[in-house]
Amino acid sequence: MGTFRNIRGWIQRWTTYTDNRADLSYILEIANPKASLAERIEWLEQLINWIRHSGSVSNETHKEAGQLHSVRIRFILQLIDRNPEWRSKLA
Repeated sequence: MGTFRNIRGWIQRWTTYTDNRADLSYILEIANPKASLAERIEWLEQLINWIRHSGSVSNETHKEAGQLHSVRIRFILQLIDRNPEWRSKLA
């Protein structure tokens, strides 16, 4: 059963990644406080990759100064605050 779950998880990650970055709503949805330590670390890596991804950014944000990352972290915190299901998974 564990092997099937690993394969299924790999397929889900593979189909949702774009430039090694998953959609934020997907990342927050798959948060599982009861997952193994390895799975929680993998989830955290996905979240950090989303935060760190620069992609195409307007000239108003300074990538080098970390402004973009700060904005993304504040955005995540606002989403979590407004979504009770995600908040309960991450508490």
